Amino acid sequence: MWSGKKVIFAAYYCEWRAKDRKHKFTNAYECLPLWYDLIRAREPDVPIVIIDSNSPKGFTPEENLRKHGVDVAVAPAKWLGKFTTDVGVLKYPDNLPKGMGSVARYGGGPRAEMRGLHYALENKFDYAVHIEGDVLVTCMEGVSWFDYLIRIMLQNDKRVLSRYPGFGVVGKCMETGFYVVSTDWIRDSNIIRWYAKVKRERSMGQKERFEDWMCKMAGTDYFEANEFISMPRIGIDFNFPVSTLTHAMEDKLVPFFNKKCQHLGKPVETYFGSIF
Repeated sequence: MWSGKKVIFAAYYCEWRAKDRKHKFTNAYECLPLWYDLIRAREPDVPIVIIDSNSPKGFTPEENLRKHGVDVAVAPAKWLGKFTTDVGVLKYPDNLPKGMGSVARYGGGPRAEMRGLHYALENKFDYAVHIEGDVLVTCMEGVSWFDYLIRIMLQNDKRVLSRYPGFGVVGKCMETGFYVVSTDWIRDSNIIRWYAKVKRERSMGQKERFEDWMCKMAGTDYFEANEFISMPRIGIDFNFPVSTLTHAMEDKLVPFFNKKCQHLGKPVETYFGSIF
């Protein structure tokens, strides 16, 4: 049986629009209350830290969660203290685009992820999981999906766990929207310093997908947990131990909610009344 301190962190992309009408995706702002309730239903005591790229007033994660009755504290992005509230928000003073297409492009997503890894390392957590603000995660009743995935990772003698992202991605890659790492890997891989180096050297145009770069950095420490985690993109399979959904289109969100979120005791309209 493993033991250790855990933290959940999230990159929040300031997707403040009411909806991506072209693709009918729900975004991070709309998903946040359900994102939080699903986490707390299975992980009631694990600290949550959200890294926000200066969302506009009225659409910040702290405003959204406070309306949902959550105790939230806010600090500058470089702050390294531990939050005593249910959720802590680290705020960048500038607003960068998501920027997931290339590790060389200085985007809000990769920057927030590196900050979350740094926070976990400096605060001496043993394990960290990144869950994007629009990724919904749940698990079988009465089970901690965090503990479950750590156990799978350790049984396979690995220190990074995710799954293949699918959705048109070609080649060896990892889903960066939802992954588990041990903080000794963060330290030993020196990933935060390597990211800064890549940003400097490749900012003139050389491109590499962030997902590919993260997979390469994980190397032999990476365990691809495709048989344990459902596809996080558009497809849904309800028979996996850990179920995820992101970029949630309306025709996928409702069946996911009806099948996997009934333990919350609330109808889907509670969370997405403006959509349905």
